[in-house]
Amino acid sequence: MLGFLIGCIFLADLSDRYGRSKLLLVSNICMVVIGVIASFSVNFWMLAIMRLLLGIFTAGARNAGFVYVCEIIKERSAAGMLHGVPTV
Repeated sequence: MLGFLIGCIFLADLSDRYGRSKLLLVSNICMVVIGVIASFSVNFWMLAIMRLLLGIFTAGARNAGFVYVCEIIKERSAAGMLHGVPTV
């Protein structure tokens, strides 16, 4: 949860500055790489750090994807579409 909080604070500004699609792509790639590294953790602290980083990039992907979907759908169908978007 700490990683998700950090990601929400810092990556939201980066998505506004550099673009949501770029941040979404980078966050998804980092999530895959860090997830694979976390699966091969050799001790608790390595796993904890990888999970923290995974939480940061998960927040970035979720927030950028949420706003991206809100921008591309029509206003009258927004309530129905956003109802299916999971939240943490």
